[in-house]
Amino acid sequence: MDLCSGRPGVEGSYGGEVNASPAPDLSIVIPAFNEAENLSASLEELVEFASNSDFAVEVIVVDDGSSDDTVAVIEAAAAHWPDGSNLRLLRHRHNKGKGAAVRTGMLAVKGEHAVFTDADLAYGTRQIAAVVSALEAGADVAIGRREHHRGLVRRVAGRLFSILVNTTRMVAVADPQCGLKGFRHGVGAVIFGLATIDDFAFDVEALVIAAANEFSVVEVPVRMRDPATDTRHLHGTSVNLPRDTMRMLKSLRRIERNRRDGLYVVPAPAPRAPKRVVP
Repeated sequence: MDLCSGRPGVEGSYGGEVNASPAPDLSIVIPAFNEAENLSASLEELVEFASNSDFAVEVIVVDDGSSDDTVAVIEAAAAHWPDGSNLRLLRHRHNKGKGAAVRTGMLAVKGEHAVFTDADLAYGTRQIAAVVSALEAGADVAIGRREHHRGLVRRVAGRLFSILVNTTRMVAVADPQCGLKGFRHGVGAVIFGLATIDDFAFDVEALVIAAANEFSVVEVPVRMRDPATDTRHLHGTSVNLPRDTMRMLKSLRRIERNRRDGLYVVPAPAPRAPKRVVP
């Protein structure tokens, strides 16, 4: 089953539902590349979140070409998934990047609201609920604003990437790359339908597209979990500062070029030809 047929750059992605249920109220998208250990704990937590929620939840895990037991962990979690909610698995045959994985998931959501977050649930389910509350209050897009970055490499990378982004003046938010963002129904489909960036700069592109289409964006203060007390998850990082800084610069130039060329604006519908009046 090809959920992304016709979209350049995602050929070979496929997916299927592990459990089936009615249309959900909230979709949670999780990109995963070799995240078997983190996902095991995260999905247990999401089962509890879905069970105790007053609304139907779907969780979409996008396996981005993992070589570990990521898929097996998801299939095992399905056996304990609560009735009324949904766990879905989408897969890329080859690793494409976090941006590509998030895009695949966001274009497949069925929920009234959609949120994406990291496989280690770095912000926890309480912060997810805070982002959803901002969407319910009327925001088109709600993004986390981290009060602190976890770990030295994450802090340095987050600060450096924010400086690079802010110097371009393409977005006007304090923390454009927080890994927790939410989108109102329909808005996510527009943004990720126009998105093209596969690497870490995909967050910036999403915000540029939001601005180009005059979607409202609000920032929600969030706290990352403390590694000293959160022992269920791994807290490593895949960030390589020299490599990812160069990729970021290249992607930012591409985003700016796309913005100037008007590629991020939803085309206006063509005017209808006037009806011909037959005398």
